[in-house]
Amino acid sequence: STLSGLTWGAAGMFFFLPDSAGHQVLIYTSIMGLAAGSIIVTAYWLPGFYAYAIPAITLSSARLAYEGTFEYQGLAVLMIMYLSIIIMVGKNQKQSAYEAIQLRFENIDLIEQLRGQKQVAEQANIAKSKFLAAASHDLRQPLHALTLFVATINEKIRFPEVRVVVDNIKQSVTALEGLCNALLEISRLD
Repeated sequence: STLSGLTWGAAGMFFFLPDSAGHQVLIYTSIMGLAAGSIIVTAYWLPGFYAYAIPAITLSSARLAYEGTFEYQGLAVLMIMYLSIIIMVGKNQKQSAYEAIQLRFENIDLIEQLRGQKQVAEQANIAKSKFLAAASHDLRQPLHALTLFVATINEKIRFPEVRVVVDNIKQSVTALEGLCNALLEISRLD
């Protein structure tokens, strides 16, 4: 970067033609444009940017100041001001680049956390489904036994008031069996 900056700065010094304004505009516009363009490439490491921009613009502006006329000295001052502006832009570019990189790493971390949480949720869902299936199966066995006991009692009832109680028990067992079936269906859906 320093060698390139010195080369362009030397071009501004040695290829200066006082009689050709077009030639001067071409050289100094190129030098300043390349210095501004180098921000994008070298702003991640500011010493590299400084190593290019400072010699290129300083040597060129020194040549303009050496001419001694008011116009050339004014241009030399403007080039130094331009250098200070692009140095500030370079600092801002560096800050923006580092913030973008930091955000990218934070996003990668968040994605990894999300994947981990998704796996935990999927495992919890699988465990819930297994639990529902097991609970439904384990609840059905005593429920079937209860249904058989109610049927046995129902055959041996002699008093009408006892039949009402047994019918209520039978309705409760039927409702409970419906709930267990619904629970089993939910576990099958999962």
